[in-house]
Parts: sequence; C-alpha cells; structure tokens
Amino acid sequence: MKTKPETVRKVANLARINLSDKEVEKFAPEFDEILELFSQLSNIKTNKRSNNFKKVNEFREDIEKPCLSEEAIFRNTKNHEDRFFKGPKIK
Repeated sequence: MKTKPETVRKVANLARINLSDKEVEKFAPEFDEILELFSQLSNIKTNKRSNNFKKVNEFREDIEKPCLSEEAIFRNTKNHEDRFFKGPKIK
C-alpha cells in the first residue's frame, strides 16, 4: 500500500505539525514501512494463548462530597473565560 501525500498532510495537521513538501515526500514511504510492520504483527500466531492480565472490576464506595468552588477549579489556568475552559480552535 502506498501512502498518499494527502494522508501524511492530514496526520501532520492533526498532530499540529507543519511539514514542507519535501518532508511530506520523505515521510510517505516511512508511513508505508510502519503500516507494513503492523500488518506483520497481526499475522503472528499466538496458539490461542490467553493473556496474563487479570480482569478486575472494583468500584469504590460512592460517597457524596462537596464540589470545588469555581475559584479553585480555575486557579491553575489562564485559559478560561467566564465559567468555561478555553481550548485551541479545531480546524
């Protein structure tokens, strides 16, 4: 599979990275290599072994407590307006 330059640009945009046309050309084949490695991982035979992770579902007791004040909530950020956090604009 050959990665298109548009795909590299889209991923770079999502990561908020500015790439030149030369960098896009360089990274497209590298994307192909990475995707090929992931493809190889999906072909590994595991002999139906179960994983060693123990599934635990523990819930803490639900205790009602008073909420933080607005002053305490926004104390450590400059990125707020009125009663809301402000984030960067998404294209």
